[in-house]
Amino acid sequence: FAVEKMIENLTLSGMHVERKYVGSTEAVASLHEGACEIAGFHIPQGEFEEIAFKHYARWLIPHQSRIIHVATRRQGFMVASGNPHKIYEMQDLVRKGLRFVNRQPSSGTRFLLECFLKKAQVDPSLIAGYEQAEFTHAAVAAYVASGMADVGFGVETPARRFKLEFLPLATERYFLLCNQTDLEKPHLQAVLKILNSDAFQFAVNQLPGYTAAHCGQVSTIADAFPNVSLGRKY
Repeated sequence: FAVEKMIENLTLSGMHVERKYVGSTEAVASLHEGACEIAGFHIPQGEFEEIAFKHYARWLIPHQSRIIHVATRRQGFMVASGNPHKIYEMQDLVRKGLRFVNRQPSSGTRFLLECFLKKAQVDPSLIAGYEQAEFTHAAVAAYVASGMADVGFGVETPARRFKLEFLPLATERYFLLCNQTDLEKPHLQAVLKILNSDAFQFAVNQLPGYTAAHCGQVSTIADAFPNVSLGRKY
């Protein structure tokens, strides 16, 4: 949702933006293959940070990849108002009669969910609707709001917009990934100008569950992930 606002600002400034909605895995892979100049992805804070970093590390280029900070945001369960099915933890998802709606396999949100399920020792095959995949957080929220599912997993903003109850489970950092050699290009400078503006950061802070922490800051991989064992190549 922060990226949507960034693209709105770029469009208003007269810049054409070619964009494609894909999961984080496909995004960073596309950048590595030269198919785009900037890619969005997100890494949870805390216990799953290192495993998530290692998931994306194969597409990061030592000493060349640059991390642009955008926001922190919350991920969790989206359920109907009042939480009528009393869903609080991963083990609840296998309850008989409960219907779940998921994100597509390449999404960072699905990867985070799988981390939670593995920790809780929950078999995804026992979750009714686990293979029912939507491609955006808003679509997941709409699916739950329409009554076609009892619970979804995603970010807070669309849950609030669809008047759902949101149960936070994780905080993550959302980044844009680019190559150092592209940073001085005019369109990348335009992106950084927007991210560093007070107006943009104010708008991000108004999104439920979002904070514009370090928004617009450019970091090396090592500086962005000081708590992760990166290995000698970084």
